[in-house]
Amino acid sequence: MSRPRLSRRRFLTLVAAGTTAAAGGAIAATDPAPRKRAKKSADARPAAPPVYATPPAPSDEIGRGIAQQKEWLAASLKVIRTFDLPPGSEQGFAFAPLAQPRKS
Repeated sequence: MSRPRLSRRRFLTLVAAGTTAAAGGAIAATDPAPRKRAKKSADARPAAPPVYATPPAPSDEIGRGIAQQKEWLAASLKVIRTFDLPPGSEQGFAFAPLAQPRKS
């Protein structure tokens, strides 16, 4: 007697469920008693945000490169925005969803 074929999706679901159950059982076995949430006191304050070191200033060469890229971007956007399309011209492109092939 042959067993019915198990789909990949069903197999992965079973593997994930088994892994979760095994991990949950291992955690429950090591934890002597379930923990209860502590009640918040009326004067509780949120934790202070972490203090991070400030990043170093970019070198002069990197600063010049960034400034040059900003200039090029501004020039490119200016050209694109000032370009006039004739009235009634056709759209250059259109996004359309592609039909997915049906599995039989």
